[in-house]
Amino acid sequence: MQTRGRNIDFKKLSEGQTEEENKRKLRKASKCYVYENKLNVERLICKRKDGLIQKYLVKWESYSEYECTWEPWFHLPKIILDDFSTPKIEIDPDTLQEISDEFRTAVQARLSQRVGSHFYISSTFDSFRRLFHNRGTEVQKGRKLLQRDDFSGLLLPEDWNILYTRNWERDELSRFQSK
Repeated sequence: MQTRGRNIDFKKLSEGQTEEENKRKLRKASKCYVYENKLNVERLICKRKDGLIQKYLVKWESYSEYECTWEPWFHLPKIILDDFSTPKIEIDPDTLQEISDEFRTAVQARLSQRVGSHFYISSTFDSFRRLFHNRGTEVQKGRKLLQRDDFSGLLLPEDWNILYTRNWERDELSRFQSK
């Protein structure tokens, strides 16, 4: 029967699912492995959209980084999702200093080479997200343009983005694109 342009099976609505559909769902469910113990989330690393469902890459407590899994948002506690969307935990000072030093070295090397426009720094899983959350201007999907002031969370000297050559020429880097 058609109602407002849509086919609706009223028999199925009143009686529930057909026996064939129930068998198919049971076969599908029997292929799934159910963990007996609950796993604790150590941190969320990143997110992606899979169809209409938002999924998060989860680092599980006492498991290696190679055993991270993508989980739908409704499998995760709200407090963990809130922390991911608005990070509050500070980065420990040693890690912050290490990231700052590596970043400054990469900027200075890029300025001294005067070729290419890319440089890479490595950091722990979510240090970058915690340092640069809600900073920069999105220029393309997944790419942000960061300005000099966006790096205020790092431990950098005042002139970190300036390099003076032997002839005292000044070379300055003021815009950074992140991916």
